[in-house]
Amino acid sequence: MQARSDLATCAVVLAGGTGTRIGPGLPKQLIKVADKTIIEHTLDALQSCDVIDELYVVMSVTHIDTLSELLGSRYSKLRRILAGGATRSDSTRAALAALGERECKVLLHDAVRPFVDDRILGDCVRALDHDDAVNVVIESSDTIVEISPDGAVVATPDRSRLRRVQTPQGFLLSTVREAYRVAAEANFSGATDDCSVVLRFMPGTRIATVDGSEENIKITRPLDLIIADCLFGQSDRTRPGN
Repeated sequence: MQARSDLATCAVVLAGGTGTRIGPGLPKQLIKVADKTIIEHTLDALQSCDVIDELYVVMSVTHIDTLSELLGSRYSKLRRILAGGATRSDSTRAALAALGERECKVLLHDAVRPFVDDRILGDCVRALDHDDAVNVVIESSDTIVEISPDGAVVATPDRSRLRRVQTPQGFLLSTVREAYRVAAEANFSGATDDCSVVLRFMPGTRIATVDGSEENIKITRPLDLIIADCLFGQSDRTRPGN
């Protein structure tokens, strides 16, 4: 049996969203910040990381041609641009199918998190040497409350045990594929992240955690574009595509 440390690592960039919270027009992953589209910055980070062997992008079918023309042949690790589905679950399933029946390590990453760094990626890959799933998390600096349907506060969970989730989320391919198979049998398609699918449909699976970064932001709203532009300017994070 192949040692886990020898398995290939495939990074899947999930770019199927339409970005309605930023505004109409181009999807947010195709908006330019610091002279490149957000997805280019994200792919630059993954392409340049030594622990990543292969790249896949799942894009909304409406914008696949635009993305293909934009990227050209600059990313040597990029294997395929895939058509996304109607839901995040559908897009993840498309990526899992494209990876085939082999065993490998899979990192599922939001296209609009361009500040992921080598340390986070490396920690995820190493965690999969001994765990079947891994989640990137950061502490919450704010108190979190639970509210009722009518908006009243009903509980204040212990903040020391709460974390905010980032991406990538990492898995052995066999683990995440089985979780989605069981989810499909249950007619479940409402996942907002992939670790939640493993947690719900493979409850015996330990999901490890690694520390994320306050800089590893998800660009979702107009203010995030301003923050991202500042981060690129202050830390010279732009990377040339290969």
